[in-house]
Amino acid sequence: MPACIPQVFFLLAFSTLLAVPVVAQEEPPELAQARLVYEKELAFATRPIRERYLLRLETMKRTLGGRGDVRAALAVQEEIDRALAAALLPGLAKYSGSWLIQYENGGTRRYLIKADGSMTWVETDGKPQGDTPGKMRPEGPDAVIELPFFLERLSFSGDRLVVEHFAPKSDYPRKVTQRGTGVKQGGK
Repeated sequence: MPACIPQVFFLLAFSTLLAVPVVAQEEPPELAQARLVYEKELAFATRPIRERYLLRLETMKRTLGGRGDVRAALAVQEEIDRALAAALLPGLAKYSGSWLIQYENGGTRRYLIKADGSMTWVETDGKPQGDTPGKMRPEGPDAVIELPFFLERLSFSGDRLVVEHFAPKSDYPRKVTQRGTGVKQGGK
């Protein structure tokens, strides 16, 4: 047997081990804390820029309103609202995207979450939901979604969304009704 054959077998075995996908680990608390500090520092550092921008927008809105251009003034007000939402909701951009959530009871929901924290419940068990809007707010390193009849707390475990469902809303934060796991859907 040639001397290089054991080395070839070793290389093949080793390369096979490298090809095995690595399962995402839960996010260490140190990482979540570092992200939270970063987001707070970023919000603090950009505050003067944001305030100047909002001041310019307010002036623009008054000028346009004074000219009687109501449509343009409303468009500026929408931009003011978006800028304020982004300032008040740091860290919610990490939740943006289309998420398919599988619950313990076998049910599914699809949420569309925007970087500014606005979200829409669009699908239940593969059927259109009717685009129910919800409100999203930060809560420590996590986020909370408020929909008409329930609340859900969102966090991450690796690249998966961890969902804790509270129904009725008064159960929050003491009594989780059910849990779910969300997977981000590409390109949606």
